[in-house]
Amino acid sequence: NDSAQQTKGLTFRMRGEGSLPHVVIKNPTECDENGPVLKFPRIITGKESYLPVVVYNEGQLPATIKFEFPYSDAFQFDKKGEEILLQSKQTATYDVMFKAKEAKEENVSHLKLLVMDNHYEDTTIKIVGESFIDNFTLSDLPTDSSDELIISDCEINVPKEVTFSINNHSRFLAKYYCATSPELANYCTVSPTIGHLKPNQSALVTVTTNVKESI
Repeated sequence: NDSAQQTKGLTFRMRGEGSLPHVVIKNPTECDENGPVLKFPRIITGKESYLPVVVYNEGQLPATIKFEFPYSDAFQFDKKGEEILLQSKQTATYDVMFKAKEAKEENVSHLKLLVMDNHYEDTTIKIVGESFIDNFTLSDLPTDSSDELIISDCEINVPKEVTFSINNHSRFLAKYYCATSPELANYCTVSPTIGHLKPNQSALVTVTTNVKESI
């Protein structure tokens, strides 16, 4: 009797293995509860500082990545919006610049890494940095330092001059003094040794070295 026949079901389980792009962040290594954090050192307003973002294609397939980065008064990232191809096992480094226009305890932005064809790998990097105003700064030092004057090798009995600037960023008239330490006084002079700076004014200082014998 056909009506008495029972219908049997047949179930198949299907499995497959495949590869997806796999990109990881190698730098920054610092993280908070939401993910990686790129933390800049404290800098004076108007100065530039750079830190790298390092990405690595850990997978077996080439990976196409793209960065999203909103407009920021303090941070710049040149690679935003570009589609970038990373070969398998390739590492790439991209710089973020921090240059604040005003003093702020915490400048914050976010850089988002998008992995095409595998958005489970998308990562958002928090970028933070503190900027401050210093009433008086030094600039135009030979090594681009902010607080150190390095004088390279000198010939004996041949004067050598090095210059730098003192800058007054305050709203007040300022008086400055320049002098050498006792151990340098015999072969190093500074001019001028004293002066006044109006608000937002700079002064050029000349350091002359004249060595009489090898030291």
